[in-house]
Amino acid sequence: MLLFSSKKNKIDYEELRKSVGNLQTQTNAYKQKFEDVMEINGGLCTKLEESESKIKSLNNKIQEMENEISELRKYNTNLKLNLESLTLENAFLRGKRNNLKTAFLKEKEKNLIEKNRLKNEKEEICLTFDTIISFYNDQTQTLNHTQRVKELLLEEVNKLKAELKTHEDFRMTHKIDEKKSLLQFSEKRVKAKELKDYYDCRIEVNSFFPLLLGGSWSIEIKDWDNYQKRIKENTIRIAVLGYENVGKSWITSKLTDHEVPQGKHTKTSGLSILYPTNWNSPWTVMDTPGTNVSVKIESSRSKMEEYFKEKSISEEDALRMLYGDNILIETLLQEFIVNHAELLLVVVGNIKRDDQKLIRRIKGLAGKRILVIHNLMDTREVDDIQNIIQEDIIDTFNAREKPFNLETHHQIEQKQINQKVYIEQYYSSNGEKQYIEHIIFANESSNAGEFFNASSLSYIKRLISGIAYSRQFDLVQSFYNYAYSNLENFLTINLEKEPLVLETDNQNIPSSLKLTEPQLAELKLSSVDELGHIRTFRRDNLENVPYTVKIIDAKPEEDSKESDSEIEKGSIKYLRFEFEITGKCREENIKYKIFESESNDSLRIMVKGACEDDTLKDQNGISIFENTRKFGDFALVTQPIPKSKLDGHVPFRGEKPEFKSLDSGLKTLTWKLYKEENNL
Repeated sequence: MLLFSSKKNKIDYEELRKSVGNLQTQTNAYKQKFEDVMEINGGLCTKLEESESKIKSLNNKIQEMENEISELRKYNTNLKLNLESLTLENAFLRGKRNNLKTAFLKEKEKNLIEKNRLKNEKEEICLTFDTIISFYNDQTQTLNHTQRVKELLLEEVNKLKAELKTHEDFRMTHKIDEKKSLLQFSEKRVKAKELKDYYDCRIEVNSFFPLLLGGSWSIEIKDWDNYQKRIKENTIRIAVLGYENVGKSWITSKLTDHEVPQGKHTKTSGLSILYPTNWNSPWTVMDTPGTNVSVKIESSRSKMEEYFKEKSISEEDALRMLYGDNILIETLLQEFIVNHAELLLVVVGNIKRDDQKLIRRIKGLAGKRILVIHNLMDTREVDDIQNIIQEDIIDTFNAREKPFNLETHHQIEQKQINQKVYIEQYYSSNGEKQYIEHIIFANESSNAGEFFNASSLSYIKRLISGIAYSRQFDLVQSFYNYAYSNLENFLTINLEKEPLVLETDNQNIPSSLKLTEPQLAELKLSSVDELGHIRTFRRDNLENVPYTVKIIDAKPEEDSKESDSEIEKGSIKYLRFEFEITGKCREENIKYKIFESESNDSLRIMVKGACEDDTLKDQNGISIFENTRKFGDFALVTQPIPKSKLDGHVPFRGEKPEFKSLDSGLKTLTWKLYKEENNL
């Protein structure tokens, strides 16, 4: 009682009691938390035991892996030993493989050589077989055509005989005689087995593909002894131009009085020539297949199939090559005969646009006499001819009539005949006035033929006889030199070596022309223009440029003495090339090249250039005197120069030769010679 006696103590007691209650509550809370912690600790202990169990299991696995690693190390050691053993074995096998590879390559090379040899033999056999088949087909076609012509002519003769019995007309008898003569000529054509039986010489220049395939252009000479005689005689050269089947061979036959295959079913092949047999008519006629000849697509493609595959040429490009080859070979032949003839006979039928293009191209040739022959083979009446003259000559070419008189030159039967030629006037590129003559031929066995043909033929012969310039002409050598000098205009070739060789047979008779490196050659199709030609004909080339090759032992500016004796070893020598051209010839226009032969035992010098017109003119541009000297482009190739004559010296070092032009017209190129072993 005393404890609570005071009010203050009572309050303290209550506060203490509350504090004890709070402590009891906190104690219970802490007790509960302790129990929760103990519960959590029990779970952690369980997890710790599980973790210890897992760690023990992992330690066991680590021990197992260490054991495996130990085993692997032992195995790796064994592998290293095996690898060293295999490396040694591999080195041995590699050496053995290299030996086998070397032996295989040698055997492969032998097989390739044998394959090429068999391929060449196969091509030769196929070419021979194709030639035989082609010849057989041509002969069969000729025989069939001739037989058909014979039958038709016999039918015509029988009809005319019937008319003769009915009307008893002398004119019919005359026609029968003409038909018989035609029949006899047709029979004679069958007797000749090859075109070379007609022509003195023929070069089979029908395509560039034989050259690209490693083949050649064959040369056929009818009689070698006679040919050698003919090429040493001066003649006037005539070129017959025109499209296919316009009668070029018929004109050739009339001019030469020589039987020549003719007709729409007979095609001239390659480049052909007829030398004169009658020296009252001393002219030489060159003939070609003509312009715009069809391309034998399928047969050509089959022959070139392996070539196209080897070069990976597409179908479109292959067709372009076939057409391009046709155009390029046509241009080569045309340019050759145009540049080697004094008179150009352009044979046409009824004038077409292509004929006009051809005549326009030829007009650019200065110094060439041009005669257009309108060969109207299917026209029989004089009145029809007169209408054609008005349309095709007077209206088309603005030509005028010019009468001529042949009585004092040729004996022509006294009857009414044509005595007119038609003159076309034009101006050349240098402004000079030029003329082209047009003349008419008609169907031979018709009224028109009687009126025109004899007088036209006589006029042409008189025209040829009036040409003053004539010279010797070797078709084979001239074409070889021309192709040799101009082949780069048609083919992409190696210009560091001799591009073309002239092969001979065992009797030293020219037999073929062949490329030295056919595998490197390709057609130059990019040079064909939109008119289907390389370009217009170049101005007339100078031919037969005289030249000499000398070995001299003094400097060019000193007095030179020809070396007739052996060249002293180690001495400096000079090779002088002298050629004679009248007119102005500039050094910058001269191009030259030295080729080594395929056998490397000789050299050839090729020189190209241009000779300019040096005619003196007054202040109005009019010539003071008539200049008869020829000018234009020239290209010449020397005969092979044996290296034995140079005693081991060669004109190579990349140095330019010294060029000199003398007032006499003599031009010289002089090379310094070096010992070949010192030529790097």
